[in-house]
Amino acid sequence: MDHKIAYCSAFAPDPEFAPDPALYPILYPGSNPVLASVPTPVTETDNRQDAPELWMEQAFSCPTARKGGVIKRRVSDVERIVGRDLFLTEVRRRGFQAIENGDTLVIFCNDAPVRLAAPRAPLTVR
Repeated sequence: MDHKIAYCSAFAPDPEFAPDPALYPILYPGSNPVLASVPTPVTETDNRQDAPELWMEQAFSCPTARKGGVIKRRVSDVERIVGRDLFLTEVRRRGFQAIENGDTLVIFCNDAPVRLAAPRAPLTVR
């Protein structure tokens, strides 16, 4: 009985055992129209001067934001990549609202009122 063992190496792949792009589209993003439409993350851009605008555009153009949903961003990322004032100015310009908790900014990408559904009970002094 003759068995072939699949050999896989990053340096010398065996073409006989190479995965079929049709069966493994995640390995070949150029061959998958869905993956081809995914934007390149800002961290992989060559031009760092465009990074803040690109990062903000990606944040507000994601499907959740376009549908009026809720998105989250880390405060540390906002401050590092865009700057807090610029980001919150863009949130207001779009008519959205944001709340902050710890290192998380929660952005409501719609104009509906925001209410705290379960506020903390008031502190009582004994």
